[in-house]
Amino acid sequence: ARGGGAGGSHNVEHVLATGLGLSSACIPLWEVAGQMPPEDLARALEGRALVLEGGVPFVHDPTTFTHPTCPRSYLFDLYKLLLRRRSKLGPCVFICLSHQMAAACLIELVKDAVKELRAMGGRGAVLAEEIGLLGRKLRVMKADGVVAVGYQEEKFATAHNEIVESALLQLHPFEPPARRTGPDANEFAACVEAHATVACKHDGKIEKMIDEESDGLHIAMFHSIEVNVESILFANWAFGKLKSARSILPWLDELPSAVEIVASTRRKDTKAVVTDVASMRIDYKKAGADTKSFYTCQFHPELCGELRDARALAPKPYGVEDGSRLLARLLNSKDSE
Repeated sequence: ARGGGAGGSHNVEHVLATGLGLSSACIPLWEVAGQMPPEDLARALEGRALVLEGGVPFVHDPTTFTHPTCPRSYLFDLYKLLLRRRSKLGPCVFICLSHQMAAACLIELVKDAVKELRAMGGRGAVLAEEIGLLGRKLRVMKADGVVAVGYQEEKFATAHNEIVESALLQLHPFEPPARRTGPDANEFAACVEAHATVACKHDGKIEKMIDEESDGLHIAMFHSIEVNVESILFANWAFGKLKSARSILPWLDELPSAVEIVASTRRKDTKAVVTDVASMRIDYKKAGADTKSFYTCQFHPELCGELRDARALAPKPYGVEDGSRLLARLLNSKDSE
C-alpha cells in the first residue's frame, strides 16, 4: 500500500546485499495493480523470496485504501493467492501492514472455505456449520470492551491497539491468554487449546533466535493497529478442522496446516503485554514432507533502532542490528527450520 515514510524497501535491499549477497527489486503494488490482475502477479512471483511491506491504511477499513487502481479488494485477492502458494514461492516475510493483511486474509480464506463447504451439502456442510458457529460466537476483547463479535466483522482480524508503539522493543515468547468468562468462554478455550497443541510441536526461526539472544531480541516497532489475538487463535483452530475436508474440496490442500503466534511485546515497566501478535509463523505441512513456513512481523526487522531509512544513515556493518540479522535469517532458504 502507498504511504509511510520509513523507506523500508531500501533497508531491505541493504540487508539482502550485505547479509546474503543478494540483489533485489522493489515492486510498488499501487502501480502494478493497474497493470496486472492478482492471478498474473502471483504467478510472476513464483520461485522468488518476497518481503511484503507496509503503508498507512487500516486493514479493517477499506475506505483508507485510497489509490484508485489498488483498492483493498485487489490486495486481499493477491495476498490470499500468495498464502495458498507456499509450495511455489521462496521464503516470504510479511511486515507491518502486510502482517495485518496476512492475518485478515487468513480469516478470508476460512470464510471462503466455509462458504464452499456449506454449498456442497453433506459432511462438508456439517463442517462448515461447526466452524461458522464457533466463529460467529467468538469475541474480540480490548481493555475498553468488546471490539467485534464474530469472524464476519471487519474488526475481527485487526483493530486499534490500546497503546501506540514507536521504539526499539524486545520480543518476548507468546504466552496463551488467560481463561475467559462470558458467552464465548468455551469457544475461546477451544481455540487456545488448539494453539497450545501446535506450539509444542515446532519451533521456527524467530523462536530460536529469541532463545539464542542472551540479552534479548530487540526490533524496531511502530504501529497503532494490531492483529487481534482471537482472530489468529480462531484461524489456527479452523485450519486444523479444514484438514479433514481436503479430500472433498481439493484447494484446501493449499491452505496452512497451522498458524502459531510466536512473539509479543510487553511494557518495560509492568511487563504487561502490549501487542499479543507481534509475529506469526504460518506453517504448511503435507504428509511425507518437511514443514515449510511463512513469517509475519508487526515489527520492522529491516529498520535500525533509529527507525529511519537506511539512505539517511551511514551504513552499519551487517549484524550490528538484531533486526537485520533476523530478516536475513528469515529470508535465507539455506537456513533450515
